[in-house]
Amino acid sequence: MIIIDIEDVAKSFMSSFLEDKIESSKVKKPFLNNNSIFLDDIVNNLKLFLRRNEGDGRNFRNSLRSALKYSSKKGYVLSAPEIIFLKTFTSYDVFWKNFFTAFSEEVVWKDNGTFYEEGTPIVVVTHGTGLFLNKKFSNHESEDFTYNGFLKYSEEDFYSLLKGEVDGEKIPLYSIDVFKKGILYLPREYGVVLPLEIAVNSPMSFYDKTVFVKDPLIIARAGNPFYLDLLYDKAIKFAKEVKNNHGYEDLDLTFPIGLPLTIDKENAVFTTGTIVGDNNLNAQYAAFVKNDENEEKEY
Repeated sequence: MIIIDIEDVAKSFMSSFLEDKIESSKVKKPFLNNNSIFLDDIVNNLKLFLRRNEGDGRNFRNSLRSALKYSSKKGYVLSAPEIIFLKTFTSYDVFWKNFFTAFSEEVVWKDNGTFYEEGTPIVVVTHGTGLFLNKKFSNHESEDFTYNGFLKYSEEDFYSLLKGEVDGEKIPLYSIDVFKKGILYLPREYGVVLPLEIAVNSPMSFYDKTVFVKDPLIIARAGNPFYLDLLYDKAIKFAKEVKNNHGYEDLDLTFPIGLPLTIDKENAVFTTGTIVGDNNLNAQYAAFVKNDENEEKEY
């Protein structure tokens, strides 16, 4: 019987992408597990939708709406794992000189016994979808869509998410115990569930690669554990530490709350935080299409 080490296979597969300049290669490189989309397709048709902070958090919603509209026909909005892949396996400046609001979200509330003991505070990290995408929510113009600066959801929305239901669609959810072992082939849309206590204890600065590559929150955010060592090596060139900012200490869990996930340029890899207030982030979702049919339109 032949035993295949999935992690070794994945690392071997991913390492084939490493070149000093991918754009100089004559061989088209597939994007993640999609053999119909290539890195050049993304870079040549990438559009960033910057919406600056105006103090009320609507810049996130408006940026996402524009990105979804742009990519609606033959493309999509980039999630955290997809942006991390591009930062790791390309040398294009656009991925290291811009920050990105990922099409990923972290929602915090209490488990109902689906994954952990009932009442356990948990974090659900979604990629390629999320409650922020929910049409009812994203089209809601009320002032009452945030709480203490975070996105505010209903218990009904959260427990639907725990069943893998988002806006009428089904997505797979994985516990962090399963996910951190590595899943070689993943859909674009999925979620990872971990106890809030684990997220709280995740360092916000890493000086040791061996700690970084094994951190559960990093793995959940990046989408897999297979090439985190390569990401760390690239990021550490810009600074003496690799950051993983989060706002999980002393959260008020009066309501289920959501935190958009930002991937910073240069050394700071991940950031979450409030979307309302003096210190909230600008929003910049990124989308691409496989051709230039939308090039002349305004969004």
